[in-house]
Amino acid sequence: IAQAEFKLGAGERDFINSCASNTLLPVRRFLEGDMKTIQRERKVLNTKRLDLDAAKSRLRKAKSVKVDLSIRKRNRKRILASRYELYLTCAEMGRIINMQIPGTLIYGSVSKIAD
Repeated sequence: IAQAEFKLGAGERDFINSCASNTLLPVRRFLEGDMKTIQRERKVLNTKRLDLDAAKSRLRKAKSVKVDLSIRKRNRKRILASRYELYLTCAEMGRIINMQIPGTLIYGSVSKIAD
């Protein structure tokens, strides 16, 4: 019985040692080496993702500003066209008034003389 227990103990010890060397050591090496590398790369990737998100939001904002500027340009063109039309109308009215004033003065003088 003692010899069987000795063999069982030795087999158990060999099994534990082989499990430790064949399973636990590779896992420990992975966790100590590769896992640190993976965590560093994950941190870099996360930073790059945040930079990309910031760049996308800046691009969206720039596009909206560009659209606003194009709308402002169109509105500015319309305002300028309206101003030019107003100036032309005023000039036309001024020309008509200038043409009517001498006639009014003449006719007014004639009517005063006739009275």
